[in-house]
Parts: sequence; structure tokens; C-alpha cells
Amino acid sequence: MKYTLFLLLPLAVACSKNQEPAPPEPAPVPMPIPPPPPQPGDTTGIIRRSWKVYKDSISNVNNFVFEYGYPNPGTYWGTASDYWRFDSTGQFAVRENGMTESGTYQLLPGNRLWISNLRYFDTGYIRVLTPTEAVFDWMKTSSNGGRYYRRVYLKQ
Repeated sequence: MKYTLFLLLPLAVACSKNQEPAPPEPAPVPMPIPPPPPQPGDTTGIIRRSWKVYKDSISNVNNFVFEYGYPNPGTYWGTASDYWRFDSTGQFAVRENGMTESGTYQLLPGNRLWISNLRYFDTGYIRVLTPTEAVFDWMKTSSNGGRYYRRVYLKQ
């Protein structure tokens, strides 16, 4: 009985005979237009800076292995001292989880990113690159069929 009342109450309210005019509809709120994807000429200027690490996640499906071992899956949440830095000379530096590394990077056609420190996982893909955020992916299959996935979220 209470379920029937619960279902019929909205119908009774909707069907009431009220002669008052309906209030005017609010003006539609324009949806923000997302920025266009970065153009090849813009990508270099946008990436050249020091980025804060927001999140770095690794998945290892079906036991991906490579010559240096087994990448441990998990999510790392960046701290205030973590960064990924891309400079104008092609140098790359990263500090994550108390460890620091440096190497080189190259922007490649097709929104691809090559980083010397990640060469074992092939070329990465630039998923998002704006002046305030960057998202990069790496994917690779090992000889045993295992799959490696990495997604890095950076912000300003």
C-alpha cells in the first residue's frame, strides 16, 4: 500500500488543477566550448615547463614482464615536491616518490611523446595537453601476452 501511495503521489501533484500561469522558463545557460586540441606548433610551447604530478597509475595485466623485471601496478598520488619537467633543449627530469631521474624527450607526429627513461615501454601518447593540464599514456604487450598500461596526470 505505501509503495502505491509513493508512486501515485507525484501523479496527483502533477495533475492538480491550478489555473495560475506557469513561471517563465529560465534562459538557457550556454555550455562552455572546450578548447581545441593543441596544434603541432603549440604543443612544443605548452609542454615546455615544470608540471606538478597529480596522479601516476600503472596496470599490469596478465603478468607483463620485460628485461628489467615486473612493473608493480598501483596508483601514486603526487606530492608538492613531485614534478615532470620538459625544457627547451629536449631535456627531461622527473621527481616522484622521493626519486629523481633525468633524460631526454621528443615530441613526435600524431600526438606521441618519446621519453628516454620510458623507452622500454615504447612511445607514449599525449591524451590531453593544455596550459593547465597534461595526460600521457603508455601501452605495451610483452612476449608472454602481458599488457602494461601507464597513465600520468600532470597539472599546473
